[in-house]
Amino acid sequence: MPDGLIMLLEKGLRTRLSRTIDQNTPDTGSQVFPLGHDPVVCFSVLLIFTRVNAHRSPLAQRNTDWLEGRISTSCGDAVLIADDSESDIFFLLRAFAASHAKNPVYVVRSGAEAIQYLDGAGKFSNRTAYPLPKMVFLDLKMPTPDGFDVLRWKTQHLSLTRILWVAMSNFDTVKTINQAYACGATTFLTKPLDGEDIRHLIISFEEFWKIQHAANLVESDSSFGSRF
Repeated sequence: MPDGLIMLLEKGLRTRLSRTIDQNTPDTGSQVFPLGHDPVVCFSVLLIFTRVNAHRSPLAQRNTDWLEGRISTSCGDAVLIADDSESDIFFLLRAFAASHAKNPVYVVRSGAEAIQYLDGAGKFSNRTAYPLPKMVFLDLKMPTPDGFDVLRWKTQHLSLTRILWVAMSNFDTVKTINQAYACGATTFLTKPLDGEDIRHLIISFEEFWKIQHAANLVESDSSFGSRF
């Protein structure tokens, strides 16, 4: 479940409980907890987050395990994925594994994090640990700033003009595609992506990619397959 929806659920719960508390609290003679410290609110919010995290943690952990396991075998130019959906990240990482691309992959989960990473700011200031990518796979439908905002932002930074910008969306309407190109996308792909999508990108933009040699494909396939 996207973080924006979680925040919306929490906000709705807090508003409803706040009204309930206000309506049932006498003017005097009762102990009133501030909303942020009310035990009913805290327990309810904790319950929501526990259920959500229990549902999404295994997939998020599998994505993290794949990324960490790839560090020692990756080479070439960096790839940045900016997507707030763990399931879409999962399918994209599987597509990378199927394509035999060896490029190092980094993941951020919001438009704000994408801008921070590309700007080399905050926790991404160490360019050795977080290198400037040559390819960005950008989900267009993230909470604000969304992918369109990131594309508009990058046009103001000349150092980012040579990056391959792959806009991604579940909505492949003509309007969405045209807007992506108008904002500065290099190409557009419909989610979820698969290995064939990545192979087409490799053929079209081969100068960006580092491909596993044929002699190592069997070993590489079994290694990646075990993580998925």
